Amino acid sequence: MILAQLSHYLHQSRRASLQDMAAALNASPDAVEAMLQVLVRKGRVVALPQGSSCGKSDCCACDSTALQIYEWTGADSMADKPTNGAAKTKPIFRIEAI
Repeated sequence: MILAQLSHYLHQSRRASLQDMAAALNASPDAVEAMLQVLVRKGRVVALPQGSSCGKSDCCACDSTALQIYEWTGADSMADKPTNGAAKTKPIFRIEAI
């Protein structure tokens, strides 16, 4: 559930610091970083180089070298979206004949 919340937050923000995401999700930075690595492996998020701007219009002039910034890549896989308008579901179990 929190992975979906993190995905939604970063998708809406487009770019955010690890600290901002942790605060928004009321989670520890270590927990958020572990979830971000899942999204990085899926190709949905990239970690930006140190010194990158967080992209906020209301810049608070924080030390960007001390922040880890992540960016949503926009890799919204069509596999994640139902093509027929129905919600995508995965089977919970499979029944086999004996």
